[in-house]
Amino acid sequence: MALQFKKYESANKTVLGTVASLAGKGGKLTFIPRNLADESKQVVVILTLTDGTSCSIVASKELSKRIRSKEIKLSQLATLNVTEEISLGGEIINVINMPATGELITVEIDSNVAAYEPQATFNPEDLVAF
Repeated sequence: MALQFKKYESANKTVLGTVASLAGKGGKLTFIPRNLADESKQVVVILTLTDGTSCSIVASKELSKRIRSKEIKLSQLATLNVTEEISLGGEIINVINMPATGELITVEIDSNVAAYEPQATFNPEDLVAF
């Protein structure tokens, strides 16, 4: 199989907006106490608009951990992006994600590339009596 070069694209996610912008002025964030207490599950946030309609959004695993440990305040949660993602099962889900921690690391390839020469990892004479 040959290498196929194409433009790099990050994971298949569509940013829908921040929690605050999606809820709008007067909107509400609600947590389900039983879900919040169950550390084996990801936190679910119910987003309610002023007209009373609502939807549930799951917090990422890392965000769920930080919500439960109180590292993330509600005011900070409101500033995080909600993305539309495709689950492993092919279902479209909405997820609140932690902000990206950094950019891709790029190394320029130039003429100073050196060949790797492996060193012997062991000497057979060290393992067997001769």
